[in-house]
Amino acid sequence: MSLVWNPRRCPPRVSVRSEPLGKDLILKPFKKLFLLISLLFFQCINNAVHAETLTGTLDSVIKGDTLTIIHQGKIVEIRLFGIDTPEPAQAFGQIARNFTGGKAAKGEIRVEPIAKDDAGRTVAMVFVNGINLNEQIISQGFGWVYRQHCKKRLCADWLQLESNAKASQKGLWADANPIPPWEYRQKQRSGGDVLPAALAVIPSADTKKVPGGSVVYHGNTAKHVFHGAACKEFNCPTCTVTFNSISEALDAGYKPHFDCLTK
Repeated sequence: MSLVWNPRRCPPRVSVRSEPLGKDLILKPFKKLFLLISLLFFQCINNAVHAETLTGTLDSVIKGDTLTIIHQGKIVEIRLFGIDTPEPAQAFGQIARNFTGGKAAKGEIRVEPIAKDDAGRTVAMVFVNGINLNEQIISQGFGWVYRQHCKKRLCADWLQLESNAKASQKGLWADANPIPPWEYRQKQRSGGDVLPAALAVIPSADTKKVPGGSVVYHGNTAKHVFHGAACKEFNCPTCTVTFNSISEALDAGYKPHFDCLTK
């Protein structure tokens, strides 16, 4: 017995579509293109702040972590990323400023922007002749890693550099108890005492007046330490530098002598 297909009994299967067959095929490429353009647009916005590398020369140093450069004839203010240096009125504030200025003035400055801060300044990684200035400031003891804002992977390495500088008593770490600038700013806003505890116990020259009644400190040029008038080595043979204040002595790079901290 042979089987014969009967079209009336077995009609062909027909797909029923609510829309024309070609509409989805036409729209799909455009949907993908729109999505791609949208992603690229938002990525460009996200990267716009730090897309352009700036190059230039030093214009001025405002403080240890802030400088201005001349870029294409314009002055641009730069806040160094991830670090915080002493305020100008703090001990070592002027030394940190001088250190930054000395390094930044030695060649071409390359700025790699990371963000803009609330003051509109460019927050950036700064390189002088290819050497990372942010990192140098930390390693040489002229600033702190800015814990609140330094969240990149390299910040862990910088914390180690800071620890090494502290152990070696480099820069501001010559001070027994330096006040981080963020604490200094907070105390200034609240009207508190901002004198470092270690310096507060250095005897005043009022304890023992030098001839003529003036209040001074003597710096030992051989050991780079300074003495108050109450220190037994106040008039040592190499104590030939005179400072009118503790801050002046610290800014000149001198450390307080041990006797001045323990009497």
